[in-house]
Amino acid sequence: MKKAIVVRSTRGFTLVELLVVIAIIGILIALLLPAVQAAREAARRNQCTNNMKQVVLALHNYHDVNKQFPPAALGCTGAGFPYRALDTAAMAGKQPRNTLDTWGATWITMLLPQLEQQALHSNYDFRRPCIDPVNQPVVKTQIATLICPSDASDNRVFIRATGQEFAKGNYVANCSARRYMSDLDGYTTLEYRGVFNTWVQWGAKIESILDGSSNTVAISEVCTSPETADARGAWGHVSGVAFGGGISGGSTPKGTLTPNANALDDNYRDLIEQYCKAPNNDRRLRCATPGNAWDARIGARSYHPGGVNVGMADGSVRFIQETIDVTTWGALLSSRGNEAVTLP
Repeated sequence: MKKAIVVRSTRGFTLVELLVVIAIIGILIALLLPAVQAAREAARRNQCTNNMKQVVLALHNYHDVNKQFPPAALGCTGAGFPYRALDTAAMAGKQPRNTLDTWGATWITMLLPQLEQQALHSNYDFRRPCIDPVNQPVVKTQIATLICPSDASDNRVFIRATGQEFAKGNYVANCSARRYMSDLDGYTTLEYRGVFNTWVQWGAKIESILDGSSNTVAISEVCTSPETADARGAWGHVSGVAFGGGISGGSTPKGTLTPNANALDDNYRDLIEQYCKAPNNDRRLRCATPGNAWDARIGARSYHPGGVNVGMADGSVRFIQETIDVTTWGALLSSRGNEAVTLP
C-alpha cells in the first residue's frame, strides 16, 4: 500500500506586509534615537560637571595656600624679568599696560599643581612670557580635565601668526559682568567686578566677595572654534582664559552675552592680535566684525542644550539656563554689586 505524499505549502510575507514591518521598525528607531542621544548628552554633561568641579576645587586649594584666587593673567616686562602680582589697593603702583609679547602666566598655568599637573608647572618659566620658546612645550599640552566632552571640536589648538601654539580647553574665568579685559571699569566699578581681572592682574579673596561666594560665578564654559586662528579657550594664553557678561549702561543692564546668547563675540584687537575666527553657520561661535578697540567681549557658551555649566566661588557647580534674565546674570557675575540673586 502506497503512502500518500502530502505537500505543505509555506506562505511567505507579502510585499505589503514586509513594508509594514520595515515601517514599524523605522518608527521604533526614530523614537529610540532621541532617547539614546539624550542619554549620551546627559553622560557628557555629567563628565563636564565633574571636570568643572575639579577646577573649582583646585581654585580653593590654591586659595588655601595663597590666601586669594590667582589673577586672570600676569604680565612681565620681557624675557628673563620676573613677573609680579599687582597691589590693587594702590592702583597708582600698577605696571604699564602689557603688550601681547609681555603677557605671562594665566590663572590656569598658576593652578597646574592643584590640577595634578606638577610636571607642567615645574617646566614653565614664570619669568618669561607665555609665547617664549621655553614655555611652548607646556602651553601646547592638552589637559583632559579642561575639556568638556560635549564640545566635539576636532582641532583644539590656537596658533599665532608668528607660529606659537596653545592647547585649548573649555573653562574660563569670570573677569567682569562687562568686558573681560580691555579697561579698568570691569574692576573699579563694583557692580561689574568679577572674581578675577586681567588688566589689573588681580584675583579675589573669598572674604572680598561681598555678594556671597554661593551667589557669584567664578568660572564658566566657553566653546572652542575649529579654526586655529581662534584663541578662545587657549588655556595658556591671555586672550583665551576669561569671559564677561557684556553688560553696560549704568543702573540698567543692557548686556547681550547671557549664556549661549545669539549675540556675537567681538573680534577683539586691543593689544593682542585678532583672536576670533569661526564658521559663520555656528551660532555659538560667530564673530563680530572688528570694531571699537575697547570692545573686548567673550560670552559664556556651551553645546549643552539649554544652558551652560558654571563653577561658583564657593566650589559648587550649577547649570545656568540660557533663558536667564540679563539682570540676574549680571548679578551672578558681579562679586561686589550688592544684588540679591534668586535661582531655582
